[in-house]
Amino acid sequence: MPAHRILRHHWGPWAVALIVMADLVAACSPRYYRQQADRDVYAIVRAKQRGVTGVEQSFDITPPGDFDDELRVRRFSPRPTTAADGELGARQRAILSSTRPDRAAVGQMVDMASPMPATQPAQAYATTTQQEEAAASITPISGPAELFVEPGRWPANVQRVDLVTALMLASVSNRQFQLGKETVYRSALSLTGAQYQFESQFFGTVDASLDQTAKDTRSGTVTSTLGFNRKFLTGGTAALNISNTLFEVFTDPTGKSAASAINLTLNQPILRGAGYRVTVEPLLQADRNATYAVRTFERLKRDLAVSVARQFYQVVQNGDAVVNERNNYVNLILARQRTSKLAEAGRLPGLQVDQARQDEYRARNRWVLAIQQYNQSVDDFRRLIGLPVDRAIVPDPASLSRLLQGGFAYEPPAVDDAVRTAMSNRLDVKTAADQVDDAVRRVYVTADALKMGLNLAASANVPTTPGVNTPAAFRTDFGQYSIGMLIDLPLDRLTERNAYRSALIDVNLSRRALTDQIDAVTQQVRQDIRNATLARNSYEIQQSSLRLAVRRVDSTNMLLQAGRADTRDLLEAQSALVEAQNSVTAALVDYHIARLALLRDMDVLQVEPAGLTYHDPTTDR
Repeated sequence: MPAHRILRHHWGPWAVALIVMADLVAACSPRYYRQQADRDVYAIVRAKQRGVTGVEQSFDITPPGDFDDELRVRRFSPRPTTAADGELGARQRAILSSTRPDRAAVGQMVDMASPMPATQPAQAYATTTQQEEAAASITPISGPAELFVEPGRWPANVQRVDLVTALMLASVSNRQFQLGKETVYRSALSLTGAQYQFESQFFGTVDASLDQTAKDTRSGTVTSTLGFNRKFLTGGTAALNISNTLFEVFTDPTGKSAASAINLTLNQPILRGAGYRVTVEPLLQADRNATYAVRTFERLKRDLAVSVARQFYQVVQNGDAVVNERNNYVNLILARQRTSKLAEAGRLPGLQVDQARQDEYRARNRWVLAIQQYNQSVDDFRRLIGLPVDRAIVPDPASLSRLLQGGFAYEPPAVDDAVRTAMSNRLDVKTAADQVDDAVRRVYVTADALKMGLNLAASANVPTTPGVNTPAAFRTDFGQYSIGMLIDLPLDRLTERNAYRSALIDVNLSRRALTDQIDAVTQQVRQDIRNATLARNSYEIQQSSLRLAVRRVDSTNMLLQAGRADTRDLLEAQSALVEAQNSVTAALVDYHIARLALLRDMDVLQVEPAGLTYHDPTTDR
């Protein structure tokens, strides 16, 4: 009889069961398991976020776009994609085209209102018309124009972004940010594995076979098992196995048999490995690791927010330096022209004309270097937020004016108060303190491993009536039962001894790590206050220096006209002016970055659930 007829006539119910099982296997696709993992992990992350920050925040490790599209945006396209050259992902485009958040909600380190008025040169030194004529005579930089672009002279297609937009882009594209989220995910995924060890682990198998002998005897066997394993918090284990065997000789109507059995096994440690503290340690450590990962990610958000702000304002600071160096270059062209005329009139020696021309060359070189540094910082900014370095996006030069408008209203707290706040809030300090407890628990676990092993074991096997086709009629009187114990004498404990001694050392290491972390945070906060105070004082000094430099240029120019000063005096005054202009901007940016760093290191810099959009809690309106 063909095999398919055998299945149809004799094993119809089992064939149906096999088909149903095959359907179940097909339904449990990789996509199903991926979605199941996401559901479990995201639930754990939300719970950990509530415990760490008090609120649930948006969390998703899905990449921002198709990888092939990202390669094509970067002009590396190994195969056809759906993105046009230079096109960003959908989430990135949505951020760039969306309405900006309410400025009152994100504080004063955000969109900048109007351009900062450029520092004007001494009015008596050059008229506007003279400056325009001198600027028109500047020879462009010899090289690729797209690599040496001055601020304010970008092509029309370049998009200027504020700090909030830059932070939102970083929340989508920054590689460290994405890695941080994936690290949290992996930690929570490990926790699901640890939890699974204390759940009932079900299993089921079906083994079906068809056999034929040389005498044309055909038979079939189906063996199925169903059961579960379970680990208890006491350290004990239980295993239940229900088996069923169906056998039929198709060429002999009497050749049928069906038998089943229930097997239960129990095992409970009495000494080594017994008790809640030892048994649950892997689960507890996995749970704490998930908490640590969420804390680390929250710190990463704050660190990245400050890093993006620092790079953002570094770009606008470098852009301001280009403007200052260009103005200085223009003014030195005028100085050289004026000195040449005075020399032609016999009022100055020709040597001073050469001095003026030499400083003009230096000014051009400084201007070229400033442009190069500005463009390099733009590339660094794009890479930091995760965009292609040739993407037409730049920080808005107008951002500097808002910093000027914000001024220096923020007063850092007293040192002791700032340190106390940091100790209360810092998530990394809390993690270091918790890791001391972890090390102490490991000492207990490794000490337990030194004990003698003593396990109680019991088993029961209850079959159906032998030789009778009654697969559901179990007979306890035919059962087999046993109980006993297993003793493992502690004759060789070198590995366990070494683990125990290492655990004792780890306690001391974790305690030193905690004190070092406390000292590091204290040092950070103290240095942040120093930096903010230094930048504030530097700004006041540089402002005074700038006013003096302007007056010095004015007076030196008039004395030169009257023949009471030489060209060198004017060149030195002009050099002092541009240095003062750059120093004022640097001090302004340094102050606001130091303020953000202080808020970050006190762990009061709040990061919004939407990503890296943040607000400074000290300046909420």
